[in-house]
Amino acid sequence: MNATLGCPANSNSADLPLAAQSVCRRLAMDRQVARGRPGVAGQTLFGLLCERQPGRYQEGQLRTLQRHIASWRAQYGPNREVMFAQVHEPGEAAQSDFTYMNSLGVTLGGVSFPHLVYHLVLVYSNIEAVQICFSESFESLVEGSRRACGK
Repeated sequence: MNATLGCPANSNSADLPLAAQSVCRRLAMDRQVARGRPGVAGQTLFGLLCERQPGRYQEGQLRTLQRHIASWRAQYGPNREVMFAQVHEPGEAAQSDFTYMNSLGVTLGGVSFPHLVYHLVLVYSNIEAVQICFSESFESLVEGSRRACGK
């Protein structure tokens, strides 16, 4: 790809019937239009090209220009926001973690109190439970989970 134009570097008229080099140069000149209005339609840009050079382009070339614009936008256009729906069902999932609390400098009666906190969140209801523990072990995980669930 020609990085400055966003067009195929080694294209010929057989690959791109619209004389893509010429169209891509025109599109590169109209880049400010495309960037300033990212949702601008290919038909609008085609109209601008036709206004600037009457008689040079034909209606049948619109779809080819739209493909070039889509390709250019995929490579150089603004990023799209992607979201995936998350559906949580009751009783299906929980998240848990151990956090070392020694950096807080907690003391009891002037004596350092090294400990961890086990934190559990039920994903569907967002109910949270926290428990102090002294090791990141399976026993601490099971005890923290049981207490969080009320057992």
